[in-house]
Amino acid sequence: MTRQVPWLRILAEGFAIVVSILLAFGIQAWWEDRQERAVETALLTGLVEDLRLDSADYERFAAVHRARMEGADFLLSPASQDSLRTLEATVSPEEMTPGQAFRRINRFARLETVRVSYDQITAAGISEVISDPELRRMIAQYYAEAANRADVNDFQGSLSERLDLSLREFGYIAADGDPVPEAVMSDRVVRADIRRIREASMRAAASGTAMLQRATELKDATQRYLR
Repeated sequence: MTRQVPWLRILAEGFAIVVSILLAFGIQAWWEDRQERAVETALLTGLVEDLRLDSADYERFAAVHRARMEGADFLLSPASQDSLRTLEATVSPEEMTPGQAFRRINRFARLETVRVSYDQITAAGISEVISDPELRRMIAQYYAEAANRADVNDFQGSLSERLDLSLREFGYIAADGDPVPEAVMSDRVVRADIRRIREASMRAAASGTAMLQRATELKDATQRYLR
């Protein structure tokens, strides 16, 4: 019996060593998992804030281009000619004037997307820091769509410049707020420029509305994941 004691002690000590090693590995794994979760939470919290900023920008973008469409519709309608035949100063405040309509379509907004948190996520490796595969897919899809908007921004600017050049042929600058020369309203080139702006603004407003929906969906999905 006395001979078995050292062996039992050795076995007990060995068992204790194994348990302590496993426990140490378990604690380390738990700590690493906790650290990874903390990084993921911080990045996704930042992403939610970026998406809130995006949503406000998309809403403003769509509103600006809907206003441009309204201005273009007015300028292409008989009402704009009637307004010129009377004096713009006599038009009631509730009514749009040709000058106001030109100033409205002369404004345009750029579709911008905040990428601060997304760039941090991709720098760290999206598959490394975001554990949910569906959320990874939604994030990648959203920013891929957002990147494909240069044509919307560039096209709007070039159309506005084209109309501005056409108006300057008549000595009219919309931003100055001067009365609109009657010849402007009947000019075929000017009216063609206005129609192009209306069509482009319609597409731009639709793009802004679509991106607002995408941003809202991703923001809601991210917030649900963080709960």
